[in-house]
This record gives sequence, C-alpha cells and structure tokens, in this order.
Amino acid sequence: MNSPLEWLTLALVVITFYYAVQTHRTVREMRKAREAALRPHLVPVFEPAGPPRERGNIYVMNVGEGAALDIDVTLHLAPDGMRSRLQTPMIKSGERRIWNPTLDGSSGNPDHPFYLDAAPGRTRLHLVGRCRDVARVWHTIDESTALRDGWHVILDLEGA
Repeated sequence: MNSPLEWLTLALVVITFYYAVQTHRTVREMRKAREAALRPHLVPVFEPAGPPRERGNIYVMNVGEGAALDIDVTLHLAPDGMRSRLQTPMIKSGERRIWNPTLDGSSGNPDHPFYLDAAPGRTRLHLVGRCRDVARVWHTIDESTALRDGWHVILDLEGA
C-alpha cells in the first residue's frame, strides 16, 4: 500500500461497507414499522351500561393499528368462570364485537346485558387465541383485563 490510489481504493471500500450496513439497518426499521402498522391487538373490555354500574356489555376490541382476520379466540371469566368461543372473519382497527356470556356459554347480544353479580368472585376477563393480520401473518392473543375496579374487588373479598 504505497501508492495514494491504493489508499483511496481502501477508503472507498470502507465507505461503501459503512453505507451498506446503514442501508440494511434502515430496511430493518422500515420492515418493523410496516409490521407494527399492520398488527392487530385484541383485548377484552367491560363497558358499564349503567345504572346500575354492575350491568353492562363485554366486548372484544381491536386496539391495534391493523385489522384482525380469521379470529378464533376464547374469552372467559377468571378465575374458573364461564368460557365462550368467538370466531369471526374480521374486526377492523377500533371496532369491537359484543360478547355477553349466557349460562350455556354461548355469546349473547346487547339486548341481554351481562351482570357482574351473576359472576361472583370473577375479577378478570381473559382472552386467548389467535388471528391474522392483512399480510396473513398469525398472531397469538393472550390478554387479560380487570372486570371490576379495585374497589369492587375489595368489597367482593370482604364479603366472601
């Protein structure tokens, strides 16, 4: 490496390698951003239809950026409560599907609201299953949310 041309060639190789690495990182970040924009996120939600505040509806809601497709989930009242399966072709981002369990475990409807008093000792909604995004990638769902606020849980435990 005596001539300046050899040094310039080496510098050019190093710079080209640096830009190749940066381009690879940029592509990886863009792929992650695209996947996040397509990813659905299904969660169980209890919405009071009060009064009384203990009466309401249970929903499966998509809070993700992308639509959920080929949904196959089981929602149950935890611990050890009713279970009901929900299969639906799609829930768009921001959309929700009602799930008011009945004694036989089938899905209900808004004309028959869910009563918290009908599920004593049940403190959580648990959603388990899977769905696809619009790129046809499967996503596992395992979400849980409080069925009652902390005050109701304390009162339930004191009464037990």
